[in-house]
Amino acid sequence: MKAYPQGEQFVIQDWLADAGEAGIFYMRQPGEPRGQVIGLLLREFPRVVGDGMRTVAELMAAHPRARRLGRDGASEPCCDLAAVPRGGEVVRLATVASTRVDGLYRDGTGLVTPELTAVMDMISQDMKDFHVGRFDVKYSHLDALRAGNVFRIIEVNGAGSEAVHAWDPDLSLRQAYGIVFDKRRRLFAIGDAMRRLGQAPVGWSVLLHHHFKQQALIARYPPIKLTPVWCDRPSRGSRLSSGSLHLNPKGSNMNKYSLTPAILTLSATTAMAQDIMMKDGKMMTMKDGQSMAMEKDMTMSNGNKIMMDGTVMMKDGKKMEMKDGMMMDDDGLMMDHNGMMMK
Repeated sequence: MKAYPQGEQFVIQDWLADAGEAGIFYMRQPGEPRGQVIGLLLREFPRVVGDGMRTVAELMAAHPRARRLGRDGASEPCCDLAAVPRGGEVVRLATVASTRVDGLYRDGTGLVTPELTAVMDMISQDMKDFHVGRFDVKYSHLDALRAGNVFRIIEVNGAGSEAVHAWDPDLSLRQAYGIVFDKRRRLFAIGDAMRRLGQAPVGWSVLLHHHFKQQALIARYPPIKLTPVWCDRPSRGSRLSSGSLHLNPKGSNMNKYSLTPAILTLSATTAMAQDIMMKDGKMMTMKDGQSMAMEKDMTMSNGNKIMMDGTVMMKDGKKMEMKDGMMMDDDGLMMDHNGMMMK
C-alpha cells in the first residue's frame, strides 16, 4: 500500500463467504418510469469433489477446467493442494468466480423475476442519471436472489460493462452475439436519448486519458497473498442482519461513486446446505462435510425431485438416473463426477 500513488483510491472490501455470485444487467431508457433486468449471469466457482483417495492437486489434474488453474502464475488455488478431501466433499479452488481462475459463467436470464427487477429498479433509480450497468452481487440462496430479498452488492459496473451472460458455453455463437448486439443497440439508444436531453459526451482525448490512467493504476494495485485455506461451501443457517444500500455521489461519473455493501432486507433463517450424491451405488446426503444414507425422497428448491433409488424427476418433466459420483445440490443443480455443472 505504501507504494501506491498518493491521492489515489483503492477499495478494501469485507470478505463475503456467500456461496453464490451473480451479475445483474440493468437498463432504463431516459424518461421511462421503470427499467429492465436484461440479463442475469450466474458465476460458478472453480471446484472439485473429493473421493476420499486423491489429493486436491490430483483431483484438479483430472478436471477438464480446474487443471488450468495456476498455469499463468497469477491465479493460484486458495486451498491446500496436498489435502485429501472426504468423499463427496466440495472444495472451492478460488475466492472469486472469474473465468480468469477457470470459473464458469451460466446464463440465468430465464430466472429473472418481477420481484428482482423491482428491487434493481429501486436501487438504480436511487443513483442520479444511472441508466445502464451491471451489479455484481453475492447471495446465499438462488431463491432469495430471485425474490429480491437478500444479496450483497460487491461491484457496480457502468455503461462499459459486458453482458457476460453471453459467455455461457452452452450458448451457440449466434445466441452469444445476439446478446452482445442487443445490449449495444440498447446502449446506443440510451446515448442518443441522453444527447437529445442536452448531455454532452466526453471527447476521445478524455476517454483515452482515463483509460491509460486506469491501466497504470491496475499495474500498481496492492497485491494480496493468500494463505491456503479450505474453501468449503458455507452454511446458510445464520441469520443475516438488516441493512441498506448506501451510495454517496461524489460527481457525475459512475466511477466516482463509493459503495458500502450491505444486506438489503432481513432473511428468515434457512436450513444448512445439503447435497445428494450417488456413491458406490448408494444415495448419500452430504451435510457439513459428513455423509449419511439418504432416508427419503427429496424436492430441491428449484422443483427437481430426487428419489432414494437415484431417479431424478426434473421440474420440466424430464427423467434421468444418477450415476456413481454424480451429485445434486440443494438448489437442484446437477454435477457430474468431476464436479462440472450439468444442464
